[in-house]
Amino acid sequence: MNHQLHRIVCALLLLPLLSVAAMAQAVSPLEAGQTAVGTVAYRQAQQHTIQLQQGQFARFVIAHPGMNMALRLTDPARKIVGQMQMWSGGTRTQQTTEMLSVIAQHTGAYQLTLTLTEDIKHAMPYQLQLVEVRAAQPDDHARIAAERQLVTGQRLLRAAAATQIQAGRQSLERAVETLRTSNDSFGQSVALATLATAYERLAEHQKSAAACEQALALTRARGDARAEMNVLHQLGVALFQLDAEKAVAVETQALQLAQQLQDRRHEAYSHTKIGVAYQWFETQQVDKAIAHYQQALTIYRSINDRLGEEETLVFLGQTHRITEKHQEAIAYLNQAVEIGTQLNLRPMSSLRELGIEYQMLGQTTKAIAHLKQMLRHSRFHQNVRQEGIALSVLGGVYSNLKQYDKALTIHQQMLLHARASQTKAGEGGEARALMDLSYDYFSLKRYAPSLRLMKRAQRLFQQENRTDFATILLVDIGDAYRELKQPRQAIRYHNQALPALQKFPTMRGQQVGMLHGLMLDWKAARNPGLAIFYGKQAVNLLQDMRRNLQGLDAQTQQTFLQANEEYYRKLSDLLIAQGRLPEAEQVIRMLKEAEYFEYVRGDTDKPSQATLTAEEAALEKRFREIGDKLSNIGNERSALLEKKARTAEEEKQLAQLEDDLNVAAQAFEKFLNSLAHELARHKDGGAQLKSLRDAQGLMEDLRELGKGVVALYTLVGENKYRVILTTADFQRAYEYPIKAADLNRKILTFRQALQNPKLDPLPLAQELYKILVGPVAKDLRGTNAQMLMWSLDGVLRYIPVAALHDGEKYLLERFRNAVFTPVSNARFKDEPSRNWRALGLGVTRSFGEKIPALPGVADEMRGIIREEGSTTGILPGTIKLDEQFTQEAMLTALRQRNPVVHVASHFDFKPGNEADSALLLGDGKFLSLAQIKTLPTLFGGVELLTLSACNTATSGEANGKEVEGFGVLAQQKGAKAVVASLWPVADRSTKNLMQEFYRLREAKANSTKAEAMRQAQIKLLRGELQVVGEALAARDIVHETDKATNLPPYKIDAKAPYAHPYYWAPFILIGNWK
Repeated sequence: MNHQLHRIVCALLLLPLLSVAAMAQAVSPLEAGQTAVGTVAYRQAQQHTIQLQQGQFARFVIAHPGMNMALRLTDPARKIVGQMQMWSGGTRTQQTTEMLSVIAQHTGAYQLTLTLTEDIKHAMPYQLQLVEVRAAQPDDHARIAAERQLVTGQRLLRAAAATQIQAGRQSLERAVETLRTSNDSFGQSVALATLATAYERLAEHQKSAAACEQALALTRARGDARAEMNVLHQLGVALFQLDAEKAVAVETQALQLAQQLQDRRHEAYSHTKIGVAYQWFETQQVDKAIAHYQQALTIYRSINDRLGEEETLVFLGQTHRITEKHQEAIAYLNQAVEIGTQLNLRPMSSLRELGIEYQMLGQTTKAIAHLKQMLRHSRFHQNVRQEGIALSVLGGVYSNLKQYDKALTIHQQMLLHARASQTKAGEGGEARALMDLSYDYFSLKRYAPSLRLMKRAQRLFQQENRTDFATILLVDIGDAYRELKQPRQAIRYHNQALPALQKFPTMRGQQVGMLHGLMLDWKAARNPGLAIFYGKQAVNLLQDMRRNLQGLDAQTQQTFLQANEEYYRKLSDLLIAQGRLPEAEQVIRMLKEAEYFEYVRGDTDKPSQATLTAEEAALEKRFREIGDKLSNIGNERSALLEKKARTAEEEKQLAQLEDDLNVAAQAFEKFLNSLAHELARHKDGGAQLKSLRDAQGLMEDLRELGKGVVALYTLVGENKYRVILTTADFQRAYEYPIKAADLNRKILTFRQALQNPKLDPLPLAQELYKILVGPVAKDLRGTNAQMLMWSLDGVLRYIPVAALHDGEKYLLERFRNAVFTPVSNARFKDEPSRNWRALGLGVTRSFGEKIPALPGVADEMRGIIREEGSTTGILPGTIKLDEQFTQEAMLTALRQRNPVVHVASHFDFKPGNEADSALLLGDGKFLSLAQIKTLPTLFGGVELLTLSACNTATSGEANGKEVEGFGVLAQQKGAKAVVASLWPVADRSTKNLMQEFYRLREAKANSTKAEAMRQAQIKLLRGELQVVGEALAARDIVHETDKATNLPPYKIDAKAPYAHPYYWAPFILIGNWK
């Protein structure tokens, strides 16, 4: 990260004779008090003549934008009597002021020659002023001696070693004292501004600001507006680290002075400095930063200042990078590189930013090429800071490539380089080298030395007042403690980082890492509920970041996703381990090559988000509210601090805001601590025990239901799977040794295979049969079981047991199957009426791109329901499609208590927060489960509710508290039996399956719903059911292939094209199966 905090003031050196190769232009005279304004190009000298009398004292001041320039003064005999070399500190837009004084030894015409010594293909501006000409005084010799001390100090400042910078500071302090003693106001102000630069190099920001304040008072006392403007810029540099709001206020004053002086170059420079303050420091108002950069860019282009344009383009590229607008960032940076190349600038900053940009996007080949080019340029220019930055970022790229030894070597080289040059401050310094090395050791799993290096780096950054890097290291230290098996220490550091990172909204990547770290911390601390909460926050933030990539090419988007895949995978693993499979599936879908979008009202242009459970959503709301309060108070405080003058009332308000800020920060910390208790792991052992006790009371009911009817109670334990067989005569328990987390993963993989007709589910179907049915299989045969009533525990509810395979046949082909729940118990013995009448509710049309049409629904309905005057259909009744299928129309029709209600539509399933899941109505509106819960006995009198829509059977668990799917809820609202689906279903095959189900049930007087559904599914499986046309649409989204499943491809049988369980297995019967 490049902070561009300040510009290094040019050093002054005594030099040998200037090259005679420079071509002189026309000589112009210069008189006392006069200012010459012009430009100078490489190898072209600008010359000015001055008439001096012997014994006169003359002082020259030159202001220039930080370039490598040389100034030579010769006497009438053309003997050199004074000269200086002005050096660039690596940036080329900051106005630098330097002075040269002389006592004339001869009378006549003296000549000043100014030459640009840097091979830049652009004329550089300068202002040369003959400040005063007067008779020499005794103090003048002291002034000239002080200027020599100033020259020495500036030369030492150009060095990278801290000892040399310290020596430079001491020389400058002596120069300031000498000039103060000689009452030289002008010289003193110039020396103080240079001394402020020395303090900045040593990260002594308070001293730097104090020196600038003294210089500012001197320039204002003599009414020198231009000098005042330059000092204000220097003061702004110091204040960046101390008080960003005040820095903005100071730079705004400089901007106003530039506008008064009609100095467009300084006006642009002021906009840039204000942008830097908004971009990097505690104000963190990036939109304002971009606005100021754009104004600067416009001005620089209007005055044809290519160097200013190049630097501003770098700032714009940098800003767009940190706000994840990568397409714009690359465009700006490429423009900067082009200008830098044209002007022969060797553009290190733009190359660095492009290197970082491509590293973030995972395009490592491009990143390495740009960074190596930057490294060559920095070494050529002997720019120690840029060389250190290049080594830092280049090592980081190799680390991302998992070439940790190479990264370690580069970062060790960087540390030696920083120590040799005694550079502690800045990105290329010792602190950053220690930070980078700590990452390398962390990647090599050497956590103890990594932690030591992190803490040393953090101390150095804190000494420099670099709160941004110090905050990042809080996250990293927490990660190291977690790996050292100290999760409570990890949580402590991560909780400290959480509010601190909110001050830096541009650090979204670091926020993702911190939230993911908290997920891993709480997992290690055995609080999976809180771990999942933080993991979802991290993934949802990544989804927002992915949205900003949508303008880039597909390869770049996919590279970014691959680089961050770990965050999705680890969250999904945790959800799987907790048996929260629908939520895990949702997270996994986000990793598909084609971005997964859910059917969400008014939200179709946004990437999907990991759905929060109701409890998580409430906590997240509080989490955001407290965070927003912190932000709002900070913004109010910032607005008041920006004011040049505040009233007494505003000062009082400011003090109150600062108190409120402390209180809000304490409240945030308290809230984080409370999360651990609120999302602690829930247990559901009591509910399982009740279910087992119910099994004992079922035996007599089974006798009444007839021969061959048995009940199977399943129980997923931590280390064992158990199943209890209940018959009319006995109960027996069976078990299979398998960890719950391992069973959960198998179930999830099986679901993925079932939902994709390109994958062969048989290997897993047989493996799960062995686990789930194998222990009880012998006794099922021994009892001549024909009808299996399943009480499914936890994750088992997410698969159709009929799709399990014993090695020869599917369970569907051996047994009738139905699911029963506690709600079913009161009604599963009821005899159904033989004369069914049906109500059909369906949607055929599309609603925008995200909700496709279901053209098979109309034929499905007409094939099932025979309306008055119609010759097709099996059951007499009424059909309401599309605009006829409104909530009001549905409620009115349900009051007629038709025994059969058949619904064919989309269902928007929200895993983990099923209360927000909703059924699409024919007018495009949705009816949520939460709304259905408020409607008493909605399905009263309904013997069979068929939900020919996706995911209507699926339910989920929100931290152990069961949240029912549509199917179970429908039973609670009066339906005796429900046919529902476990995943998105194919439109055409569903139509034929449903019609055959009703036909078979009506054809035989003694046929049960379970047997009719079984026979219809078998016909589809064996190719005996004619399906006309292709599956034009799914009732939801058909999942893509998950490359991580490692399942064989499915071979389609031309004679049975719908044999894959994807087509026949999703529909399950819940409740009364008779």
